[in-house]
Formats: sequence, C-alpha cells, structure tokens
Amino acid sequence: MKMTNMKKIIMSIMMTAICTIASAAITQKIYLKNGSVLSGFIAHQEKDGYMEVSTDEAIICISASDITVKEVTRKESQLDKAWRKWAKDNDALMGYGNDKSFTLCNISAGVDVSDSIASEPDELDFEERLAEDGKTFNNVRILERGMKVRFLQLAPDSYILRWDEIDRIEGVRSAKNALSGLKRTYMLKSGRTVEGEYAGESFETVSVFKSDGTVETMPFGDIKTLKISAVNPNQDISEQSPLRDVVTLTNNRTRRGIIVEQYNGGPASANYIKMRNSNGVEEKIMTSNIESIGKEKNTAYNPLFDILLKPGEVMVNREKAEFVKVTEKDDALILDSIPEKVVRLKSKSGMATFDVEYNGDVKAEMFQVVTLTKKTVKKVDVYSFTYKDLARSTFQPKKEETSMNGTKKVTFSVPANAVFAIYYSASNRAIPIITE
Repeated sequence: MKMTNMKKIIMSIMMTAICTIASAAITQKIYLKNGSVLSGFIAHQEKDGYMEVSTDEAIICISASDITVKEVTRKESQLDKAWRKWAKDNDALMGYGNDKSFTLCNISAGVDVSDSIASEPDELDFEERLAEDGKTFNNVRILERGMKVRFLQLAPDSYILRWDEIDRIEGVRSAKNALSGLKRTYMLKSGRTVEGEYAGESFETVSVFKSDGTVETMPFGDIKTLKISAVNPNQDISEQSPLRDVVTLTNNRTRRGIIVEQYNGGPASANYIKMRNSNGVEEKIMTSNIESIGKEKNTAYNPLFDILLKPGEVMVNREKAEFVKVTEKDDALILDSIPEKVVRLKSKSGMATFDVEYNGDVKAEMFQVVTLTKKTVKKVDVYSFTYKDLARSTFQPKKEETSMNGTKKVTFSVPANAVFAIYYSASNRAIPIITE
C-alpha cells in the first residue's frame, strides 16, 4: 500500500540527520538521474513532491548548449582553503614554486526553453529549471566537457528537486571514532525490530547499516514506529544532531527541536510525531496537524570524538606520551632520562588529575603510577623507584572507562610538586610526569 505524501515527507525528513560526520551539513548524497550529485541534506519537502536540498558540495551535470563558461586562472595563494586542498589532493596545480596556478570557472545557465519544452513550470526537469532560473555558478571546477558539462561546486547552495529526478540517496556513515550521534530503532508492523544507522533511501524504501556490518532495506510502509535516541547517554540529544527539525503546523505555528518518535501504524487520525525541544520538553504532534517538515543547521551541535590508538600507543591528557626506557640496577629501577616534552600538570588544591588513554588490547593493571626519587650523580639528575615503591604505591584509578571503539581511559590523581612515572612493566618503559 502506498503512503500518503505527508507520511513519506515525515519519514524521509526523519532519516536525514541521523548520523554524525565531520561536516555538520553533509548527511546525505543525493544522486540524480542526469548524473548530478548533491551533498548536503533535504531541507524541506512539499506535499506536491518537490523538495529543497541544501548543499555544501555538488557535482552538477548540464547540457553544454544551456550554459556559458568563463575561465578564471588564479595563483595558489589566491585560492580559498577548500579549493587549495582540492587542488593539492588531486594534483591539479599548474606550474612551479610561487608560480603555481589553478583554473576555475564562472558558469551561467540560461536559454530560451519555450520552444523545446512544455510551458508549464512543473514539467521542467532539473537541468531545465537551472536554465529557466538563469542560475549562476561562480568559482567552480569543470571536471568533464562535451555535450554535457560536469563541474564541481564547493560553496553552499540550494536546489529544487522532484522525487522522480532522483536515482538514489545514500547516507554518510558516522566516523568510526564518533562518540555522538543519533541511533534509530524501527518497530515494524510484522513485530520485528530493526536497529541501525541510516544508509540511504528511495521513494518507497529506507536502508540502514546494522551493527553486524550488513545493510537492511525496508519499505516505508512496513514501519509502524521509528524512535530516535542519543548515542551518547552522557550528552544531551540536542548536541548530537547536526540538523534541527522545523515543523510547520496547519495553524501556521512553528516548532523547532529533534523529532524523537514517529508513530505510523494506525489510521491517519491516530498517527503522530514526538518532538523534543532545546529545553528537553517533548511535545506530541498529530500528523494531521502538520503542514510541512524541514531541517536547518543545528547551532547547538557539539559532536564528541574518540581517540583511536594502536596497540602500545598511550596518550596522557589527550597528548601523545613519550616513553623512556627503565633499567634495573641493584634494587633500583632507573629512568634513562626525563624527555624535553615531559608531561607537566597544573595542580588544584594540592592535587593534579590526569587521564591515561590506551588501546583496549593493553591491560589496565600493566600500568602503575609511582613516585620517583631524584638523585644527582655527577651533576646529572637521575630519577628512579624500587619494587618496594611499586608495592607501596597507593595511586589507584579514580575512574575507568571504555569507549565504544575499545579505547580505555583511566583517571589518576597525584599530589602537587613532585615527579611521578606511569610504569609499563611489560616492556620496562615509563612515562614521566611532573606536577606543579
């Protein structure tokens, strides 16, 4: 059974901003049947099948006969950050040294379309609408020339589309080290429950990345309830979504927040959404009272990211730790040196707190914090400790955490104005720490 337009609009809009990525605006890649690719998010959908897509990046395909092109060559130093990076990454700079240059284009679309296409605006396709509107594209890079011109745009823009112009929509998967984001749970009409991350959609279906690495595709019409929740229980959901929902009601009032639930399993009069505003208050809104739903960039977005460490790598207070060798002599364990980039901690109320982060393959008990004794030998400061010092050390972790990516974090607190070592017994190495 086909969905009503409003059901489709709500379901599709809810799919849009449910992943966490480096760019707050790109949550979808929309592939058009004419070869264009729009990278951004669906900002608004109308009941008549049209939608507005906001982009941070786009590849546009258009007939060469519909445009005029003016090339502009700039020195590397004149390029903005995005184009300078793209030019370097794609080995596209011409020349040498300070004379390196890069060619961009200003493109204007616009032809008399009245003789070749129907006069009704609703019958214009994507390329024809660009020409009809006389759209201009400044500082773009032509990737392909011929009967069709394909060019790259790296500036924010917006485009009007119809569903029948879309080939497919793909989601941008969350970064492996993301600690923030929105997770979704689908309750199907069959009684099954499916959890996953948005992988893409068509007009009739939605696909999700599941935790086992597979992708599952479901017809929108099979979904009874969709619930959205925070990935990180220690962070407010409003800080974990790159986009914010904007719901316009039939009485012209507007609600802003995060849609956290949609019920679609009953008669039209029973269907609803639940929306959570920035104050944490949830409001139930009947679907019949909704005129339209859109999205906008969320100014409260504050994604958190994990540190991915290789086995043996250690960080102290998010700085890469420098190990020194520990040599055993008689009863003493002597540090070879105190490195120039030694960890220095500022104390508060006589104590200093620090976090040790390491790959989960390394066991926590292999690290031990111990006070160092300083001796001056031949005018050289030598730092050491003994096995008795290790046995008597009272520095135990105040807190231990393991992230979803397997990175372990252990928090210690030590006195001020002293020198300590994080001793790694498996390889006789230590990380010196000075508290001030």
